[in-house]
Amino acid sequence: MDKFSKKQLKTKRKKKNENREGPVVLEIKNTLAKVGFDLNGVEAKAVWNPREGRYMSTQAAPGFPDLCGSGPDGESVWIEVKARGKRHTIRHAQFEFLLNKIKRNCFAICSDSAEYAIAAFNKWKALNNLDRQNFLISELPKAIKFLECANDDENLF
Repeated sequence: MDKFSKKQLKTKRKKKNENREGPVVLEIKNTLAKVGFDLNGVEAKAVWNPREGRYMSTQAAPGFPDLCGSGPDGESVWIEVKARGKRHTIRHAQFEFLLNKIKRNCFAICSDSAEYAIAAFNKWKALNNLDRQNFLISELPKAIKFLECANDDENLF
């Protein structure tokens, strides 16, 4: 059998990480819009430009969340979206970005559903400023890879 035929017989591997985050971004954005949020999606990955014939890098800073905008009463809102059940996959830069916003009294979360985002927002609104910060910090999933690296570094010396 010639090489061309062998290549045709090979089965293509399915991607393990098909973008399951995209539908969740739309769900959160559309659901929150119905209750007064004004959110914009931000694509932080390189995007294919057919006119240029190449991928164009983004201008978003590392860790910049998927959705940003304002809440019903003008609150600053920052939401890092993950696929359902994957909140724990937050990267260190994303964690740090959200933490920085929380410390500035913004509503900043990592969410995997519209239900979670609304519940977190409603609880956050009912608290005073200091309790708001503590609540959001406690709700942030830890950046697992960063924590593992930090623990490894401690063992080096």
